[in-house]
Amino acid sequence: MGCLPKDSKWQDVLDAIVALGNNLDFNAVDTITGTPAWTRQQCDECGELVHAVIRLGEDPPDYDMSTINICIACLNKAVAQLEDHG
Repeated sequence: MGCLPKDSKWQDVLDAIVALGNNLDFNAVDTITGTPAWTRQQCDECGELVHAVIRLGEDPPDYDMSTINICIACLNKAVAQLEDHG
């Protein structure tokens, strides 16, 4: 975990997350860190914070606009639209 500052507050956060063990609970991590930013990603289509997104586009991306991160709900909507227009 070399990316964390040596600040004792960060060490307290790290220690509390490690203490959760192998069965991490997203809500517990949110409580420890004080933010959902460590456990969720934002869908570029709907803007919701979700636990998982899929990245579509160039990998690795050359520009920010060459990829989109979308949640399963938005992916399902896109698939439905494609099926409707077959």
